[in-house]
Amino acid sequence: DSERGSKCLFNYFTAFSWGVEHPRLQLLDADLKALCLVKEDGSLRPLGMCSIMPRSAERCIHMQECAWMEQYLTSPLPEDRHARDVAIADAAAALTDAEHTLKASV
Repeated sequence: DSERGSKCLFNYFTAFSWGVEHPRLQLLDADLKALCLVKEDGSLRPLGMCSIMPRSAERCIHMQECAWMEQYLTSPLPEDRHARDVAIADAAAALTDAEHTLKASV
């Protein structure tokens, strides 16, 4: 039934986010990832079967943590922001000095 299935998915995603997976699931996942197709040139193409479950868990975690991750991953550290502000101020001062020197020499 759907309630039992949703509980199973919740438990799987929770275990995945904790970095815990039942040993039998690990073996099944490894076996399914080992399935390959032979290409015309003789090389192997892994099918990557069962990758949907970890991706689904990762997607759920991402949806929950999206706002925090975007802020964390795209915002500079305070010390980097300060260093950037200092560099911009130094560059503006150097530009002003260069403009004054240019005007004085003309």
